[in-house]
Amino acid sequence: MSRVAAIVKRFLIPGSIPFLMVGFAVGVVLLNSGLSMQYGRVWLTVLLGLYWLLSLPATADALIQNLQHRYGTIRTVEEAPAATVLVVVGNGAVHYKVGDFTIDHLTRRSAFCVFEAARLYRLIDPPWLVAAGGGTTDERARTESELIRDELVRFQVPADRILLESTSRTTEEQVANVARLLDQRGLGGPILVVTTGAHMPRVMQRFHDQGLKAIPSVTPELRYDEGRTAWRRWYPSAAALRGSESAIYEYLALGYAAVHSET
Repeated sequence: MSRVAAIVKRFLIPGSIPFLMVGFAVGVVLLNSGLSMQYGRVWLTVLLGLYWLLSLPATADALIQNLQHRYGTIRTVEEAPAATVLVVVGNGAVHYKVGDFTIDHLTRRSAFCVFEAARLYRLIDPPWLVAAGGGTTDERARTESELIRDELVRFQVPADRILLESTSRTTEEQVANVARLLDQRGLGGPILVVTTGAHMPRVMQRFHDQGLKAIPSVTPELRYDEGRTAWRRWYPSAAALRGSESAIYEYLALGYAAVHSET
């Protein structure tokens, strides 16, 4: 990942707290710079309006649905002909530690990936599954792929059928490492890919770049509206703000990948 992309990922995703703090700081500077005071008022007003809009469940739902509608979910064996490998592309894990005590668990999005992978295993019974996802810089942290494997085993998937990709830090690395693993194992043919609906467009693009035929199956829908209906969907929500941030991140990542694939 380039330095610019890393900065954007950390500080410049609309909907995130870092972006809000950067935007607020810019507004304060403009307010206190004399001739630019009017621009400062306009800037802070726009920033407030943006975050109000992104915090609406209706907005988050619209942003996510535009990504999710592109791919469906496999319901029958006939929809995944000749697929012998099921790849679970994780969406993150969390590591907590206090002294010698540590706890690792999957994020909600990764948990839903496990649910979908377990369902597909029962439906299709593929010979191999690949759990993809690395860890943190803390050597004591368990990798995401290990956490995915353990949950799949808990759902009656045999451990000896699960291959691990445990060194990646980004989606691009996940896909590249999976492609390398499959090549080393001599596993060809179409692969069945599981991830969230919002993440799937970028994952499919990366597998296409690797020259692999991938059949997508998205997770059950992840909603950020706290079950709200009618006019309540137009009332600000912290959960909706997180959903909007997640969707915008995917849009920016897709744009970044498209630009770099053309260069």
